[in-house]
Amino acid sequence: MIQKLRELSLDIPLFFEFFEPPNREELELLRKASERVYLQLSPESHDPNIRRNFGKPYDNESLDNDSPMKC
Repeated sequence: MIQKLRELSLDIPLFFEFFEPPNREELELLRKASERVYLQLSPESHDPNIRRNFGKPYDNESLDNDSPMKC
């Protein structure tokens, strides 16, 4: 899909939403899709206990400190 998007040379921004922190490899791949790629992280809740109940077992530190999305 990413290769096809790149081949189309679209002059539009592309938005990708994540519901858990993506890894660096995923981000590097997405960055090849277009000149303007925007990422959004929707962790369900600020509370890690609530996320855990939704099957998302990552803590706030992984969102704040270790995230490859961090600039």
